[in-house]
Amino acid sequence: MKKYLHNLHEYSLYIFIFFLPWHTIYIIREVFYATEKWQYGTIGIYISDITLVIWIILSIYLYKDYILKRIFKKPHLLLVGLLLSLWSFVSIMWAADHVLAFYFTIKLSFALDLFFLVQIIPLNIHKLSITFFASVFIQSLIGIYQFTTQNTFAQKFLGLQHHDVFSGGNAIVQTSGERWLRAYGGAPHPNIFGVILLAALLFGLYILIKKKYSTLPTILALMGLSIITANILYTFSRVTWLTSLLCIFTFTTFVHKSKKYNLKQLLPSLLLITLTALLVIGLSGNLFFKRISQDTVITHNSISDRALYISQSKLLILSHPIIGTGIGNYTNTLKDESLPKRPLWQYQPVHNIYLLIISEIGFIGFILFAIFIIIILYTLYADKKNITLTQATFIIVFIGLLFISLFDHLAWTSHFGLLLLFLTAGLSLRDSLELN
Repeated sequence: MKKYLHNLHEYSLYIFIFFLPWHTIYIIREVFYATEKWQYGTIGIYISDITLVIWIILSIYLYKDYILKRIFKKPHLLLVGLLLSLWSFVSIMWAADHVLAFYFTIKLSFALDLFFLVQIIPLNIHKLSITFFASVFIQSLIGIYQFTTQNTFAQKFLGLQHHDVFSGGNAIVQTSGERWLRAYGGAPHPNIFGVILLAALLFGLYILIKKKYSTLPTILALMGLSIITANILYTFSRVTWLTSLLCIFTFTTFVHKSKKYNLKQLLPSLLLITLTALLVIGLSGNLFFKRISQDTVITHNSISDRALYISQSKLLILSHPIIGTGIGNYTNTLKDESLPKRPLWQYQPVHNIYLLIISEIGFIGFILFAIFIIIILYTLYADKKNITLTQATFIIVFIGLLFISLFDHLAWTSHFGLLLLFLTAGLSLRDSLELN
């Protein structure tokens, strides 16, 4: 029985990792104002949530003595994490939508559980990385199909939605006389898909340099790396492009300075990424150069929208500076308090999670979150001489997410973004405990 539970525990994590990039959800609640759906009021259970809960329960049951011995080794981090979770729970009291605030508190609590447990539970990191990479590889094939055919299809079991290049509200690149649908993959927005791809790109580099394989697995891994690179470009997410370049440069620098690895092991992967990028840009150069030069109608709208969202968040912060609007209640509070009134779809979270966190859980909550992140970064910096390639990979993804969070809200509002942020943070701090 014990062996069965250990196997279930191990594979429930792999299943969670596999489904994490997918947005298969069972919707419990949808909210409509008149005939318009309030997207940020939706409550549902993702398929990855079920496997995560199973893994957390089995982790506590199978390793409870082990957890009690090790979890107090970082008491400051544990205390701040508990206070952040508690403060989010308390914010339910003044939230306009108590149910939604409770839902977001549960999500944050599970993310914190994941953060602490992955640091101390024995894991096979290599299998975990391969599982995530394989999952995103499959999703990348969908992204290639979407962009090259300019056609999408809905599939509820995969969490796929239909997107039309001529319908309002869809992410497109528009130049004079042309409208191109950006690659969504299996994500609700290309920017979220971009972060999924960025994490998979780093995991792919790690997989290829970490161990030597026979010819067929190596070819498949390189093929996946190439397709993921193409999809990063097809998302047309400029912040993802920039972050990808910075992450690849940082990873390459770490390998170059490492005593255990050398650049020759990384060169085939870097060459493939470069050639793929040149080929993709060469085939659709006008779109990429228009996107970079900001010479598109959509780009100008995007910049003006972000400026509007920042000004709206400032108004909410001034109205609720200490305690915030309540976790998860940014958009509905904005709808009720902002003037003049706008269409519901225009009430979006501010594209900066730091401003968003201040808005939702006030300066008290933001200070707790900031201290939490600072402790993580300081711990990593203090131990920088002992960082392994495995840790470095997760650190780069984690810091990349923090950088992207200056320009997007997905690391707080997106199911995938929130869990990935805390997952990579936890794996960055983990000891070298692995299952063989």
